[in-house]
Amino acid sequence: MNENLRGDFNLGWPCDTVLALMGTAGVGWWRGSVDMSVWPNPDSPPNSWDWHFTDSMVEVAATHGIKTLFCMPGVARWACTDTSIPRSLGWVWSNTPPRNLAAQVESGDSVARENWWAYFVYQAIMRYKPGGTFWTGSRAALSESFGIRYWEVWNEPNFMTSPAAGSGYRVGTSVEDSIWVVESLYARICDVSLQAARKADPEAGVLVGAVSGVEHEDLHPVSPATYHRLVKGKDWLRGYYSNRHDTLNFGITVHPYQTGDAGKALIPDTFARDLDTVRGIMLANGESDKALWATEFAYQAGPPDFAAQSVPCGHLAGLGGNPVKFYDRMFWASMAFDVGSSELLQHQGPSPGYYAQQPCYYAYQQMTQGLLGKRLNGRILSGDPVADAGMRVYELEDPVSGKKTWVGWRDYAPHAAGVAVRIPTRTDLLDIALLARRADADQSDFSVTARTDGWVGLTLGPTPVYVHETGTVTRPDLVVDSTWTSENPDHTVTFHARVKNIGNRELVSSGKLGSVLRFAIDGTPVDPVAEPKRLALGGIAVVRSAPVSPDRNVTHLVSATANPGKDVMELNFDNNAGYCPLSAR
Repeated sequence: MNENLRGDFNLGWPCDTVLALMGTAGVGWWRGSVDMSVWPNPDSPPNSWDWHFTDSMVEVAATHGIKTLFCMPGVARWACTDTSIPRSLGWVWSNTPPRNLAAQVESGDSVARENWWAYFVYQAIMRYKPGGTFWTGSRAALSESFGIRYWEVWNEPNFMTSPAAGSGYRVGTSVEDSIWVVESLYARICDVSLQAARKADPEAGVLVGAVSGVEHEDLHPVSPATYHRLVKGKDWLRGYYSNRHDTLNFGITVHPYQTGDAGKALIPDTFARDLDTVRGIMLANGESDKALWATEFAYQAGPPDFAAQSVPCGHLAGLGGNPVKFYDRMFWASMAFDVGSSELLQHQGPSPGYYAQQPCYYAYQQMTQGLLGKRLNGRILSGDPVADAGMRVYELEDPVSGKKTWVGWRDYAPHAAGVAVRIPTRTDLLDIALLARRADADQSDFSVTARTDGWVGLTLGPTPVYVHETGTVTRPDLVVDSTWTSENPDHTVTFHARVKNIGNRELVSSGKLGSVLRFAIDGTPVDPVAEPKRLALGGIAVVRSAPVSPDRNVTHLVSATANPGKDVMELNFDNNAGYCPLSAR
């Protein structure tokens, strides 16, 4: 979760209220910022630096069970490249690279003060790391669990601002040359940060990148003389890799924002493509095993009720929507703000410090209460490419009880019809909850009973639904424990299979059941002569095929698969097939 609280804190507003609400919502991490402005002037000693905001936020977050990731997004005015830049644009990397970056970093067991950025990074980590100078007195008990291990270098350095005349490191007459200069400077600040961090805390994890978007490129005016340019995140990351020297970063961070039509929410396919792109860049640079965090993301188009849909959708698409590797950690943006639709809280009311929960707050709380601690099994596919392209269903499982939860929705498309899906449940009783947007009882919770074949049918719209198994897990479990062949007097061959129900419930087939067992020879189906209609708990059935006349000059592979179409839900589908050879003669 990202914070937007520094202005509130400076006004004396009680930020404890926000963090308490975040803890109640299930937020486990917050992404705060500590920048070089804590250092008043180049001659001031560290014990005179102004840490009051970060001290307060770190301590309050820890008391509410929330860990901290610190982003380091800015330079003190006296240390930046161009002090004439308006403070409102001071966060833009191209405006404010720190001076003295080329100075030596290390100085014995410490860091040289002459490299201003390195000295700031060193002092920040020495203060807030586990066992650091901040964690004394009553805070000491919190040090081990909430001391800060992870540090992010800058925020969205690929966001660039350019006065039309151009000066310093800002984009001027030669855009590409200027971009190369600031990319190389960013690589240098990352190298400096890594060296300083290792001096302060050998276990510190330094994250680099923090790019806004991956494929998104934008150019829009701020004033007649100034424009913002957003360099594609993937291009900025490639530039970082080509310029860096220190390779010991903990991982890469991105802000996977997307473009789209007005009112459009998360686009899962675009989200997955961006994830694949960044993982590919990391792989090409020998970092496939390093962390990839989404340290800021949200989808704000439309009213708050609409934005709330993206809370579970975005997290599940990022954590379980890719068959290769996902985001390792994700941070929603943001905690609280004055405007916008994706904030969990908004400033409201006449009293300073009054924050009202927004639809995204209740959606986030519902997500954490229903999904935290569960194993994400991945996305459930129906096998119908058209249907799968238009909807998402993710399965999670409680590692203790074995009960499952599914979250599903139809991808956003104006005026599109609902998409019918089947949920493979293993209990007869289930709770279904629509996306929470309010604290009251309008979540439309209701219970359903699974069909006799164990499936639950739903029609998905763009609003996510949660399906929770609540009853006892009871289903048949068919296993093919032996398969063999026999020769007939007419030189045909019959296949045989012994099927056993090792589950905790009787198998009862219905008229809609395609078949309980299917034989195949080299993948070509062969119908059984008879199918069992019932198979008691612990029951055994021996099934045979119709006679076949295969080519006996070659060896064939015979298979027998129970419940091949998964027409009946089972406890386990991994043991449903048996095999044997039919040897040449």
